[in-house]
Amino acid sequence: LGEWANEVNESAYAKELIDSFGCGVITQHCDSAQPQIAAENAGVFGCGYNSDMTADAPKAHLTAAIWNWDVYYTSAVEAVIGGTWAEFGNYYEGINVNFVDVSPVTANCAENTEKYINAVKELMKSGEWDVFSGVALSFDADGNVVKTDAPLVDNTGAAIAPVDDATITGSMNYF
Repeated sequence: LGEWANEVNESAYAKELIDSFGCGVITQHCDSAQPQIAAENAGVFGCGYNSDMTADAPKAHLTAAIWNWDVYYTSAVEAVIGGTWAEFGNYYEGINVNFVDVSPVTANCAENTEKYINAVKELMKSGEWDVFSGVALSFDADGNVVKTDAPLVDNTGAAIAPVDDATITGSMNYF
């Protein structure tokens, strides 16, 4: 989009992805529900961002990545009150403290989707699995998690070294 918010373009770009490129699922990194509405109008699915957008596109919306900003604000205020704001620095918490999550899974999703999401969330919360670990997850016919060693690759297909916190918070320059 080239800007933080533009509902007209958010809708237009989603329509373009659907019409010109045949996208069957629209996901987004903007806060308006316009991409979800465009997905529903075109008869495809969508994943929202930052809030549950089911009410805006009930026939299309699957789920959404959500940020629970109260987790951050509480930590930030406590750091100010405690006199540790100078050391607070960048905040890189995640699912383990409920800072990031997913909105409720809708009936538009395949059977067991919520079960699978919750299984992976528990592995992440417990520290048993990390998206950057070089281990791919899948599910067997009984719904059990299967871990398979798999190299991490960037957007060009090149293998990348194991990713540590310093890379995530500073020098990652690939997809």
